[in-house]
Amino acid sequence: MAWILTVFSLSAATFVCTACAVDALVAVGRPCSADSQCGPGTRCDPASGSCVGLPAASDAGSPDGDAAPVQCKSHKDCASLPGKKVCDANTHTCVACLVAKDCTYGLSKRVCDANTKTCVACLKSSNCTYDAKQKICDTTSNTCVTCLGSTDCTYDPQAPVCDPASKACVGCLNKGDCVTSPAAPVCEAKSKACVGCLQQGDCTYDPARPVCEATTKSCVGCLTSSDCTSPLVCIQATKTCIGCAKDADCKGNTVCDTKTKICVGCLSSADCTFDAAKRVCDAATKTCVGCLASSNCSYDAGKKVCDSANKTCIACLKSGDCLYKPGETVCSAATKTCVACISSSDCSGAVSICDTTSNTCVACLGSSDCTYDPSKKICDAAKKVCVGCLSGGDCTASTKPICDATFKVCRECVLGTECPDELCRVVDGSCPAAAEIAYVDCGSSGVGSGTKLDPYKYIGKALGKKKYILVRKSTCVGKLEINDDAEIYGAPGATLKPGGCNQLQIENGKTVLLGGFIITGNVSITNTGTEAVLYNNRIGPSACVGVDMDSGTGVVLYGNLIYQHSGGGVQIKGQYSVINNFIVQNGSNTSSWGGVRLNPPSGASVMDFINNTVADNISKGSHPGQAAIRCEAPLKIQNSIVWGNIQTQGLAGQLSPDCSPQSSDVQGLKGPLPDANKNISSAPLFKGSGAGAGPWHISAGSPCNGKADPSVAPPIDYDFELRSAAAPDIGADEIY
Repeated sequence: MAWILTVFSLSAATFVCTACAVDALVAVGRPCSADSQCGPGTRCDPASGSCVGLPAASDAGSPDGDAAPVQCKSHKDCASLPGKKVCDANTHTCVACLVAKDCTYGLSKRVCDANTKTCVACLKSSNCTYDAKQKICDTTSNTCVTCLGSTDCTYDPQAPVCDPASKACVGCLNKGDCVTSPAAPVCEAKSKACVGCLQQGDCTYDPARPVCEATTKSCVGCLTSSDCTSPLVCIQATKTCIGCAKDADCKGNTVCDTKTKICVGCLSSADCTFDAAKRVCDAATKTCVGCLASSNCSYDAGKKVCDSANKTCIACLKSGDCLYKPGETVCSAATKTCVACISSSDCSGAVSICDTTSNTCVACLGSSDCTYDPSKKICDAAKKVCVGCLSGGDCTASTKPICDATFKVCRECVLGTECPDELCRVVDGSCPAAAEIAYVDCGSSGVGSGTKLDPYKYIGKALGKKKYILVRKSTCVGKLEINDDAEIYGAPGATLKPGGCNQLQIENGKTVLLGGFIITGNVSITNTGTEAVLYNNRIGPSACVGVDMDSGTGVVLYGNLIYQHSGGGVQIKGQYSVINNFIVQNGSNTSSWGGVRLNPPSGASVMDFINNTVADNISKGSHPGQAAIRCEAPLKIQNSIVWGNIQTQGLAGQLSPDCSPQSSDVQGLKGPLPDANKNISSAPLFKGSGAGAGPWHISAGSPCNGKADPSVAPPIDYDFELRSAAAPDIGADEIY
């Protein structure tokens, strides 16, 4: 009996404990905020807010010694619980997640909140990637939203305001949000959008649109004609009031059609006065147009044809219409204007090519078009004319190697700086090659070999070595006897200082050219047969005769400044060609002539004295022959200025009796002027200032302007400037 009771008691205890375990299992996972809300064997976990089992411990009072009951020991124990399928090994409870990969319940909850062990949409904004608009994390609800403030609303200009209730970007929340939209100043509460109006009183911002159209929520001019002031009517297509009773009711350049009570452009051509190009009323459209027929096109001499398609006056529809402007006889269908050409078949003569960009006949578009003039084979693309050259590379003739930039023709060189090897041969205008030139650089030590890189150190060493000698910018000091045929050129600044009188001699019957030098002394030319060319030199001062040819065959003086020689400027006993020189401030009160003494031999064939300026020279003046220009035989003085020269004894001082001026300006000439030889006697208006020959250049307005004889005038002046071919100036200088 006792053992039966024992068994009974054990069975009862087992029954009771089994029941308790069941209660504990049922309570686990139940939401709670206090332990009293959980069953036996459980407690409230404040972290998760749910009931959990008590920690395992020995059950001394339990016959079987089992631990306290728990909700789970592995994930499979949570398989039947919706939304909590993960077993938390620390608390032995089923939870939603422990890591993000446990959150597989939907796209909107893919992040695991470690604190609550629940799946949420986000913990930070970088988690919000699944919706293009909801990119902001609301951390109070752990949800992705469109905005938390209006600064988040930047993606849609029509929705710049954040609605805090829906956390979505909307057009507006109140009227103040619509102040930047003049055409939509009202906030509609339902749509939260700025609209033009919700009721009639909203349409106050535009007097021309005072009526609210409910369907479009916009302000319009009218909905019915009752919205318009009589006689205006409502046009449904535009919802505007139009109409009139008189012209004053119409705005702009319109008049009132009293039959239809509508403002129109015109009722007759008398109404078309506001646009000179639209003077005709089109009755069909009641608008002012340019024309209805060509007879309407009389107000523009260049547009006498009516284009009926556009009702405008144009120049032409066909070439037969182009009769008004010479040279523009072709009708361009594209522009309906009269042009010179639309193809080269419309052009002829020297302008035989049609430039279709400007519809004008031109000489050329490319050099292949330049075939009519052998001297002009290059096309100047800018001006579309054929020219001789555009650059030096176009000039292949040795005696015309320079392309003149102004006239675009190949010409002779004038200065050494125009030539690649520094020397211009003035005799023929060519640029010799370096192999033909002996280079000299005076003043440095040594001897040199005469090349560009190793020049000779004095001129005498170069004589007889090469055809041409070039003295670079340097000063050569000492006596110089030139007794070999030579062409000696000075680069700009090259200076010869021979010393006393007649220390620079051209002699022994040789032919010598000396050009481009500053010569501080005089030049002596001696011996029968000697020929000299002095070109573009500045010779002076000295106590001698500036250029003294006491014997020899002939001399050429071209473009020199010969000045301040107390013995007189120039003495020539031979043939001569004296052109474009300034012969000034020479002579003294003891010299028998001041500027020039000309004494050619009997039978001389060349005696040219042309376009020179002889001024401010002095002679002692004991008889009329001792003048500024002393002619020892009847000689011509052509195109020259002879002015300001004096004789110390008060005689005329300009020309000796045997000098015959022609087309010249000579001080003190008597009788009616211009005389039979076209001479004048008026102050030449020298500039009076400047370096070198500058003071004796003539000013604008000089009476010498255009008065020289063009048949004998040289093509260029002292300054290498072109003279007028038809009316050159008297003297060495041409006005520019």
